[in-house]
Amino acid sequence: MLRLSATFRTISVAVLLLPGCLLAASVNLGGVAIEIPSPFGYVSPKSPNSLLTRMARATDTADFKTLADLYPATFEEQLESGKAQQAVRHYLARIPMSLVALAIELQHFAQAKSNMRRACVPRDDASRAIQVELEAANARIGEVLGRNPQLAIGTPVPLPIHEDTANSIACSFVMKVRAPAPDGSDITETMAFTSVDIYVSKKLLMLTVYGAAEDLEWTRAAAKDWAGMIIKANAGATVKAAPQVQR
Repeated sequence: MLRLSATFRTISVAVLLLPGCLLAASVNLGGVAIEIPSPFGYVSPKSPNSLLTRMARATDTADFKTLADLYPATFEEQLESGKAQQAVRHYLARIPMSLVALAIELQHFAQAKSNMRRACVPRDDASRAIQVELEAANARIGEVLGRNPQLAIGTPVPLPIHEDTANSIACSFVMKVRAPAPDGSDITETMAFTSVDIYVSKKLLMLTVYGAAEDLEWTRAAAKDWAGMIIKANAGATVKAAPQVQR
């Protein structure tokens, strides 16, 4: 399965192209407390009604639960003042809603890794599926901005798996994003993002780190570091009995 839902969080970053000590959060997943440390200098949006928060909500889907959505500490204020002019690096952690209450054994994570390997192979039907979701995303974002942003994104191009361990697997993607500028021209950016699936406290967490095209290696290093932080923060945690994934 192509990670379309993760891809569509890049839409929120695309809209941001238009003018205009570590902390850790604890989330409860089916009775299991998972610690999600924040990389230094990155924070969650502070205001529930800010443009950044509303954009994040607009690009959420019902299939996933967001655990952490982290931006540079000054970015929310810059966006509100119209000073944010470029795509921003940011971190996203989620879990499939269908797995929130379930305990995942290591053999089930092996299956998830197989799914990631398939996602990192180009697919002929990916473009059609993306366009269907893009129409819906444009409508939701339009409700926030008061106008249809007419965003367009190209099919994400997967790069080979670059990390595969017992409890993590990582793959990067590059894609083009086009958004209209106030003068009627188009702003086109090539973006990069790295997706990492990790196995922690019998949960499958899906991490994505976004950046500009030149940030590809940064997204890989940042995703690896963040995954390591989360795994370390939850090492030795007590996991209560939970429903098991059915074979």
